[in-house]
Formats: sequence, C-alpha cells, structure tokens
Amino acid sequence: MDYNDNILNTFKQKYAKDLIICCLGEEASLYAEDFKFTDRHLIKYQNNIVNNLDLIKEKSILDIGSNTGLWAVLMYLNGAKKVTCIEPRKQLAFGINQFAQLHKLPILAINDFHSGIFNLNTFFDTTFMMGVDNKISDLITFLNNLKKVSNFLVLRTFNSDDTVPENSIKITFDHNFNYRGGFNINAKIDELDGMCYQSDANDYVNKPQQGRYLKQQFGKNFYETLFDYLEYKIINFSTYSEDPTQPNKVYTVKLK
Repeated sequence: MDYNDNILNTFKQKYAKDLIICCLGEEASLYAEDFKFTDRHLIKYQNNIVNNLDLIKEKSILDIGSNTGLWAVLMYLNGAKKVTCIEPRKQLAFGINQFAQLHKLPILAINDFHSGIFNLNTFFDTTFMMGVDNKISDLITFLNNLKKVSNFLVLRTFNSDDTVPENSIKITFDHNFNYRGGFNINAKIDELDGMCYQSDANDYVNKPQQGRYLKQQFGKNFYETLFDYLEYKIINFSTYSEDPTQPNKVYTVKLK
C-alpha cells in the first residue's frame, strides 16, 4: 500500500477524537481516546481514496452516505477543496457539522437522502458512493441522473457470488442492526414477520423498528452493463476484501 502515513497520523492525532465524540456522543469517549486505523480502514483507504487522488485534490467532492464523516475528513486532508456530505441520520449529520465548525474545515453535512442532491443547485467534480448502492431502490434512475450534478463517480459495491445472474439485481432480506449499533441499543425491534421490512433508504433510516430491509445484490457484470448502457466510461477498477466475507469492487467512472 502506498498511502501517506503523515495524513493518517494527522487525522488520528488532530481530528479523530473530536469527530467521534461529535458524531457518537460522550459514551464513545473511550473509543475516541483509543482510536486506531485497522487493516480494514487501511485497505478501504487505499482502494477508495488513494487510488483516486487525481479526482480529489483541488476538487469539489460529494460524499453520499457519509456515516461519521471519517472518509470526508480524509478527502480534505488529501487536498479536496470542499466536501459535501449527504447523510440521512440526523445525529451523524449534526455531528459532522459540529466537528467541521469546531475545526473550521470546508466540510458540510446535509441531513437528507440521496435524491436530495438534485435540489442543491450545486455541481461537483467527483461523487463518492461507498457501500450505499444496495439500499437505493431507484438506483438505475439515480445513476442516470447523477451526470446532471457531477463529472465523476467513485462507487464501491459488494461483489456478489455466482448465485446472482451476471447482469441482474437480486433482492434479499438483511437485518438492520446499524440503528442499534451506537444510537439506541434498547430500541424495540418488531417481530420479523413477512411484512416487517424496509423497502428503501428512507425506510432504512425512518423505520428502524421494522428490523430488516430489502437488500440489493448485483450480478458480477451488472455495473459494466449499466455503465455501458448509460454511456459512462469506467476509467479505473479495483477489487479487494475487507475480510473473507466482504469482497468489494470499486469503479471510477467518467459521467460526462
């Protein structure tokens, strides 16, 4: 890996503690004090950030589904001119803004879903979508319209196994544990009967008590076929595994 240790050290020493506490609250203070980059962090950093530095440096960045903003801060440290985060969970969006104001960073979090980007009246150099595509039910329409607000896309997706037909989307059930992992561990989860699911990203955030959601899995050539149909050009591609259960693909795509 050829990542810059100075950037990672700067994040750890100057920003990590404040970012974690702003987003997750004082109950995360022990984690904040002892934050370390794991091997999983580093391999994601290499494949998503370092491999796309030419689309980050001096660029206006849109990060869809930014979570705690860790990657947004690392984009800033790697030279991004400005980073706009789209995050539907209010606690995280508020925390990112609190952190950015504290450190006077050109990072802005907007509490909205992916479709909200078309109401911003802003054009971005590069859009990042890191592991959120399987929760977007209108994905094909959304990606088709993305060229209206961005020149490039960096998309990380889960690499499905051979049970998914090559050029198709398979719908499966998965459990929504993210809501309880750091927000409200005692939240009531409804019985997991046949009608108890979330159908899209809005439900995933707004109806966490429904326990599980409709998850999309993509055939191994799905994005190659889709980008060709949309007349988008794949300019970089990599595969990596965060662990044996999580093989990933990263597409860097020219939209215009």
